[in-house]
Amino acid sequence: MEKKALPMGWAEPELRREWVAAAARQRDVEGLLEGLVFYARTHRKLKPRSAADYAEVFADLLTYLWFDLGRAGLDWKEGDLRRWFADLEERGPHRLAPGRERRPLGPGALRRWRAALGLGLDFLAWAGFPAPARLPRPEPVVERRARVASEAEVAALLAAARAPDHPAGALDRLLLHLLAYEGFTLQQAAWARASDYDPAGAQLRRRAGPHAPLPFAPLEPETRTALDDWLARRRAAGLAGGELLLRLRGGGPFTPVGLRTRLRALALRAGVRPERLARGLRNRAALLLYRRGGEDARAVATRLGLAVPPDVLRRTGLETG
Repeated sequence: MEKKALPMGWAEPELRREWVAAAARQRDVEGLLEGLVFYARTHRKLKPRSAADYAEVFADLLTYLWFDLGRAGLDWKEGDLRRWFADLEERGPHRLAPGRERRPLGPGALRRWRAALGLGLDFLAWAGFPAPARLPRPEPVVERRARVASEAEVAALLAAARAPDHPAGALDRLLLHLLAYEGFTLQQAAWARASDYDPAGAQLRRRAGPHAPLPFAPLEPETRTALDDWLARRRAAGLAGGELLLRLRGGGPFTPVGLRTRLRALALRAGVRPERLARGLRNRAALLLYRRGGEDARAVATRLGLAVPPDVLRRTGLETG
């Protein structure tokens, strides 16, 4: 359809109402998008790229109303917006580029589309055509309860790592101690080097990056035992002390994904739920350090790099002192 140039005096209420009504009667999607972009840039001060993103959502809504539901002009019904949004979730967008496969929108995309829809409805209201109803406010997102690995789960994982038929069990035992006793992340475990261990002072340092060691911190006794055992095996295998700590002879360095895969396999052997296990072990370390060391929650946060361990403590239902 031939594109309509925006008329002079577009900001006049009566003129813009007539212009939008004429474009809607002709099902002129592109013409209404021009009006929306004008409104977005002039009245909402959006940048061109942002205005174009909002226009994509508005165009999909018009396509659904006019060509899927067969509505005339802007004669909408009460449940049209709900049906459009439900169809996005179940089947996907209605206005697709050539060759693009239609797929349902995920939760993140649905949140963006819901927010973008508001601009289109505000534009129509500004032009004198308020929508019959808006989408209901989304249900508040309730944060999942923080997982904290239990003593029974840690014991089962360590028992599985000690099993005679488990290959490289000493490495997995050390990985478990780094996560569950020292609060390492999988990335920090992958970065750790043998030189980060100070056996004389019973200290271990973590790293903020592969070449950014942090200060040494005291070790839990259980971790020290696992470290000494693993380093003795490394020396017997001929691995140099300065190499990556979690590394098998003849193998490349572990990535966080590789360590997560090992942890999941160990959890399945031990009969432990693997979902969010690394985070659960780290939360356990935060609680352990808080109880054993007499440190306050913010000191634990600084040591482990956790954002808000007080929140972890609160959501577990445990006393924080």
